[in-house]
Amino acid sequence: MVLRPFLIVGGVGLAVLLISLIIGEIFDHFEIGDGAMSGTALGIAAAVVWLLTLVLAVIQAGAVTYGTFRHLSGERVKIGEMIRVGFRRGLPIVAVGVLLWVGITLGMVLLLVPGLMLLVASCVAIPAAVVERPGTFGAIRRSFALSRGYRWGLFAAGLAVLVIVWVLAAVVQVGATVVFTLLLPQQQAMVGMIVASQLGNVF
Repeated sequence: MVLRPFLIVGGVGLAVLLISLIIGEIFDHFEIGDGAMSGTALGIAAAVVWLLTLVLAVIQAGAVTYGTFRHLSGERVKIGEMIRVGFRRGLPIVAVGVLLWVGITLGMVLLLVPGLMLLVASCVAIPAAVVERPGTFGAIRRSFALSRGYRWGLFAAGLAVLVIVWVLAAVVQVGATVVFTLLLPQQQAMVGMIVASQLGNVF
C-alpha cells in the first residue's frame, strides 16, 4: 500500500500528540500540597512529556516531508528510511522553526501584516531544509524564492484550511461531548469530555 508509511508515521504522531494533550489536561487537575504531587515533581513530569512530544513532532515532520517528496518524485517510500531522515534532519528543522517563530511572532506583535507575509513566504522552509539541505538561512531564502508569485494563493489556501479545521474541531468536540454525556456515568463522562476537548485541539 503506497500510503501505508504515511499512515503509520502520521498516526503515531497524532496518537502521541493526543496523549500529551490529555496528560497535560490531567496535570491541570492535580493539587499541589500535602498528600498530593509536589510542584517540583509535577513540573518535571510536564517537562518530560513536553520534550518527548517536541522530539517526536520534529522527527515526524522530517519523515513525512521526505516521504512526500519521494512519493511525488515517483519513488518507492520505506518507513524505515523516512524515520532515519526524520532523525538526521531534526536539528535543522528545529533551527529553522525557532528562527521563523521568532520572526513571525515579532511581525505579528509589531504589525500584523509583516507577520502574515513572513508566515506565507516561509511556508516551505521546512521542506527545503529536509530535501535540499541548504542550511538554516538557506532554507528560508529558498522558501522565499519558491513562494514568490504564489503567495496570495498560498494565503487563501491556508485561510481556507484553517476555517475547515476550526469547523471540524468544533464538530468533534460538541459531538463527542454530547455522546459521552448521554451514554456514560458522570465521572466517566467528565473523562470523556476531557478527551473530546483534546481531540478538537488535535485538529
